[in-house]
Amino acid sequence: MKNFILIHMESISELILKMNPELFPNLNKIISESIYYNNYYSSATSTLMVMSDLCYGGMYREKCTKLENDFNDVSEHTSIFDELEKNGYSCKGIIWPELTTYSKLVNGHILGKNVEIEVAGNYEAFIQCMDKSIAEEHAFALFVGNYVSHVSYRNIKEIKGSNSFSRWKAGYEFVDDTCGKIFELLTQYEKKEDTIVILYGDHGDDYWGHRLHNGYTHAIEPYSNIIHTPLVVWNFGGGQEVSGELVSTLDIKDMALTMLQGKPWKADRQYIFSRNIYANQKINALSLSKGYAVVSVDYILMVSIRGLELYNVVLDPANTCNLLEFFNIDANGNISFFEKFREKKSTHFLDFFTDGEIRHIKEVYRKQRKYLLYETEKIYKAAGKNVKTRNRELNFRSVNRTHRFIMHNNTLVNKIEKCFFDVAVKR
Repeated sequence: MKNFILIHMESISELILKMNPELFPNLNKIISESIYYNNYYSSATSTLMVMSDLCYGGMYREKCTKLENDFNDVSEHTSIFDELEKNGYSCKGIIWPELTTYSKLVNGHILGKNVEIEVAGNYEAFIQCMDKSIAEEHAFALFVGNYVSHVSYRNIKEIKGSNSFSRWKAGYEFVDDTCGKIFELLTQYEKKEDTIVILYGDHGDDYWGHRLHNGYTHAIEPYSNIIHTPLVVWNFGGGQEVSGELVSTLDIKDMALTMLQGKPWKADRQYIFSRNIYANQKINALSLSKGYAVVSVDYILMVSIRGLELYNVVLDPANTCNLLEFFNIDANGNISFFEKFREKKSTHFLDFFTDGEIRHIKEVYRKQRKYLLYETEKIYKAAGKNVKTRNRELNFRSVNRTHRFIMHNNTLVNKIEKCFFDVAVKR
């Protein structure tokens, strides 16, 4: 039997990884020997939700009222680690630092119902825990979670830096070091040929670019800069490959079990569904209002209580331009181009928004809206709620225009701009 290691990379998004290669030398070396899924999207924007979805292979906790309690009902479903334990594996979770994650991991049976979880007191002890487990004689399945890169974590003894951003960077470097140490231990104990390693990012963070959200940087609505995260699959002799297949968190359990049986695994998705909080959680307008998204290879369509948003995830990875703000929407949810925009002066805009492009966006919207309606209805039913409740909490009837004030308030904006110009001239 091959060993299995699942490495959790806290708060590392695709953007952070690709824009800061100097922070991830070990991870990039591993990627150069692995399958890298560059169209992997997390099923949630919250750490524990992603971990549970991954280990159990589905969104089975939608009746939960919040993360802090009522969190351990997954019905008859079993986790990947429980299944591997039944097949003779020694299963264990190793985490550092403790934070509040430890109690929630244990009480919520996040990794499984029978999985031992060891929390290390410091980074050196964390590495020693991994050393001991990898040195075992029989087959092992490990979950390794280094949570030091969580934005709110502060430990001035081990995480050095003169400001919040430098300490955050140091956290990423610790996660990268953990990835490197695991492969050093596999080499040391001659286990590389007999081990499959999967590394995944749970979510990214948003520096309040899509509202303040009462200060939260994740667990907010699933914009693609948050749910587009790395997925790396290392299997000795498998070679290097960049796969453009769409892969969801919900696929990883099946992927791992298939590969551990020595069989090839292939993705088969047209869309990925993601969310930020459970369907049974209460909406907080200032903090965590519900958001659900459907992602294709090129686009993400999201709905929240504020309305609908559509972004191109390839050329607008930070989700800055809601394409639906160029359209009107009718009572049935159909969209039509806002003709006033044809008055724009620059050919940059006019050459882009051709009639063909408008038809293309309308077709993308139509298909993804249909899928989003279907998936949100299904997940609300799983939480014991009906469509009427969904329609009160999610606004499928309007476009969220809050990001582009200047697009729709030209008269006021022009007055403000003129004031700035007049002041500058007088100076």
